[in-house]
Amino acid sequence: MVVTNRLLFLFSLFFLSIYASISSAAILPEERADALYHSYDGGGVTIDGPSVLLRKNVGEKFSFSGNYYVDMVTSASVDVLATASEYTEERTEYSFGVDYLNDRTIMSLSYTNSSESDYDANTIGFNISQEFFGDLSTLTMGFALGDDTVNATGADDFEAEAERKRISLGLSQILSKRFIASFSYEGVFDEGFLRNPYRLTRVANASDPRGYSYIQGNQTDAGGTTRTLCSGQEGGRQGGECYPETRNSEAFAVRGIYAFNERSSLRAEYRLYQDSWDIESNNIELRYSHQITDRWLAEFRTRTYQQSTGAFFYSDLLDLNEGIPEFYARDKELSEYSVQQFGLSISYKFKSRHEFFNNSTINFSWDHITFDYDNFSEVDNDLSDGESLYSLDADIIRIFYSAFF
Repeated sequence: MVVTNRLLFLFSLFFLSIYASISSAAILPEERADALYHSYDGGGVTIDGPSVLLRKNVGEKFSFSGNYYVDMVTSASVDVLATASEYTEERTEYSFGVDYLNDRTIMSLSYTNSSESDYDANTIGFNISQEFFGDLSTLTMGFALGDDTVNATGADDFEAEAERKRISLGLSQILSKRFIASFSYEGVFDEGFLRNPYRLTRVANASDPRGYSYIQGNQTDAGGTTRTLCSGQEGGRQGGECYPETRNSEAFAVRGIYAFNERSSLRAEYRLYQDSWDIESNNIELRYSHQITDRWLAEFRTRTYQQSTGAFFYSDLLDLNEGIPEFYARDKELSEYSVQQFGLSISYKFKSRHEFFNNSTINFSWDHITFDYDNFSEVDNDLSDGESLYSLDADIIRIFYSAFF
């Protein structure tokens, strides 16, 4: 990834601004406690579980936070049905953070652990935010380092590692009493075992009634030649898929919030993504918020995502007679596809009866998402009848209670 001169300029501006003479100070995040229930249902996959967040300030300089999050997964997705049977699992995530306020600067340190039966991820992150130019501008920068351990159920001898680095840079600007604009950049650098140890390769097979089969390891073609798939890959598990062991990605986003009046506002976002696997995508999102009464707030949103270019090594159907590519995969998220999403949220604010809390809110959120894949086929396709492309609809529900100290 090439860092442009403009990006270097923004980094330089950030460090210089820390030492700028500013008249007023930034503030720490609000003290609060949240209890959340979330649910996802779509494409043969259901995910639900609770989450609890607590944030408490100590003095005028420090703010501490802790979050507990659970995903309970039942999956009979198209990938699972192709080569396996329905399964259930649970993922548990813990995160802890501390913010330090020094005049106009907020420095944040966080740690997150995510664990499930065959995957363990640990991430530590550091962020710094600086306000300048009389509170009209805010510049932020962040760095995170992740260390993942990958296992595989049913293969006790398999263990692989992945390392992830992320840098981020953001600049927001108050342009008028009604309009705020921001720009952000994010770069992610992944290295190690970056594939799914369970997913198998779909290859053309004239001897199978369907015209294809799912295989891993060695494969003998019609001429009697034995071909070794995915040889030499880390961890000793061969064949399922072959990924590059590095992936560099970058994303640029522009956002704007315009307030029509004291009760309504519109937020717009455009995001461009590209990576070293040749994936390119665009994301456009609109959010309209309206304060119905002093207690009721509603939001309506829509999002369009288009992954116009898939990974250079993605293949819906691999033909071994044309040779074995160095890398290959059939993960639908690496294909070309589009997403349409719309949703709404509504929240009610009331005076809390608990002596420790000032105000509380009850929030409900619902989103409907449609995925349409351009070059990923249904699990029950028969090549003789022609391919039908895969699509799915999903619903996401979130209900949470927030109490502010």
